[in-house]
Amino acid sequence: MKKIYIFLIILMMLIGIFTGVIINKSKNNKLANANFSQITDDCIEEKEKYDIAMLKLEEVNASTIKVSPNTSITFKICYKECNHIIVKKEKAEQDIVNLKQEEIQLKYKDWSIEEFTAENITLYKEEEGICNEHYVLKQENGYIVVYELDKNQKETLLKITDISTKYLPERDLLEIGSGLTVYTKKELNRILENYE
Repeated sequence: MKKIYIFLIILMMLIGIFTGVIINKSKNNKLANANFSQITDDCIEEKEKYDIAMLKLEEVNASTIKVSPNTSITFKICYKECNHIIVKKEKAEQDIVNLKQEEIQLKYKDWSIEEFTAENITLYKEEEGICNEHYVLKQENGYIVVYELDKNQKETLLKITDISTKYLPERDLLEIGSGLTVYTKKELNRILENYE
């Protein structure tokens, strides 16, 4: 009978130890979960604070971007009648250096700002009529001649080139013979270079 009592006492002690271990482990898990939750909440709060700070910084930077001496200004004019866009690019002139976007908009009232960065400003506007970059190439006296076209298709002599037509292929002679219409100075120069 003593053996049974000893066995029961040992069994009760083991049950007590086992129960204590389980309760302790449960408390540690709850504490760890609470700490993890706190850490996660702190991280989320810090990220939100960082995001708000970055937005404020972007707003400040956007309002403080200024024109520098190295800023390029691109002027784009769309002519409504021919629907051509003439692009002209230049460096910022001294009188607009250090101006902000709002000040540039006041200076160029007829233009809309498409882009405004420290490196580049792009201004755009539309105008009535046709652009002044309509040309016709013709053959006269054995040479290629360039005429400018106005909005009424009236031709005005622009220049007589030194490109002789006697060495041109038949296909090119047919194009020029009937009058080859060209748009933009860039395209005009490219075609003339091909004929040289």
